[in-house]
Amino acid sequence: MPIDNQTSTPVGVGAVTITRHLPCPLTLPRKMELLDEMASHNQEYNRLERHKKELVDNTTKAMKHRKAQMDKISDTVAQGIEMKPIICRKEIDYIHGRITVIREDTGEVIEDRALEEGDMKQ
Repeated sequence: MPIDNQTSTPVGVGAVTITRHLPCPLTLPRKMELLDEMASHNQEYNRLERHKKELVDNTTKAMKHRKAQMDKISDTVAQGIEMKPIICRKEIDYIHGRITVIREDTGEVIEDRALEEGDMKQ
């Protein structure tokens, strides 16, 4: 079979250039290049691990906060009452030795008791 001198391919045979992944021995410069690349990937991996932990910690903290809020609201609804700051009037009757506390919004007496020694200082 005659050979084409320019391509070393037999005449009448088609040839194309292809690429295949084949084993090649590593040179020292290539090993150094791969070690540098591995170190870079390792540093980025460790950074991502720290970031992941931070995200998990922050998310866990936020979830605990939300759960506590839900539990508090659930308890309030179940009890049917809510503790709120209410303006009250405190009446001190020195003649009869009594203190009376009255809700301003409803007029309900919420405390009626005898004066104590500490009350005199107020």
